[in-house]
Amino acid sequence: MRHRLGSAALSLAAFLVLSGCGHKHPASSAPKPFGRAPSLDLSGTVAPSANDNNVIPFDVAVVRDKKTVAKIESMDAASWFGPKGRCTFRGGPKATVVFHSWEFVPGQTFRIQVELGKAYKGVIAFAGYDAPGNHSVTFTRSGSAVVQLNDGGLRALTDGSKVDDRLPRAEEKTKVCPDD
Repeated sequence: MRHRLGSAALSLAAFLVLSGCGHKHPASSAPKPFGRAPSLDLSGTVAPSANDNNVIPFDVAVVRDKKTVAKIESMDAASWFGPKGRCTFRGGPKATVVFHSWEFVPGQTFRIQVELGKAYKGVIAFAGYDAPGNHSVTFTRSGSAVVQLNDGGLRALTDGSKVDDRLPRAEEKTKVCPDD
């Protein structure tokens, strides 16, 4: 019996030596970055009298299929927010379109971040103004941009404008479709 215990103890000691006793050098145990999935960081302002002083629905659609990008880019905001718009594109985690929704009030400032995933092909934002118009903008790459919801419509500044981290993070709406 003593021989077996000694052998087991010896095997355990060899294992601990070979594995480094479970202790790692501080430099080698630091988490290694694998790279962050691309995201779109937006900061924005809503003009004090935008949309005739009414709430403005705002959606960001992340599209994973080029054909669908073209289809959604051809839509105006009224079509996107209409009955045959955004809610028809849902389909779970493997859907070709994932959209995120917010509502902004006149005079509001905000900051949002949308994870794009690695396979995205396009990102389109829509602002639901009451007045007719396209009220959409396409983002061609990840990074940051400034969004302005003005009296006349939506405008994005993508010329390297920095997101203002001091702005409050906007709360995303979770129930936007009739069957949510």
